[in-house]
Amino acid sequence: PLYSSAASDVYKRQTLIAEALSVTQPTISRHLDILRRAGFIKVHKQQKWSYCTRDEKAIGAYLDWLRRQLVMCK
Repeated sequence: PLYSSAASDVYKRQTLIAEALSVTQPTISRHLDILRRAGFIKVHKQQKWSYCTRDEKAIGAYLDWLRRQLVMCK
């Protein structure tokens, strides 16, 4: 798996994510940067590699907000 929701401190290298999704490195970098700026992932750089992990708290807060919005639309 690309990530484990039970282990949010597990970092995955961006190149491995790109390979798993069959997309180019520039494409995955652009999309992961959007997720980073939104606060959904954290990026840790080590030497020439960038590693990503999910921010479970931020994702949970967004999902809670989204649920409230959907309830209001009913």
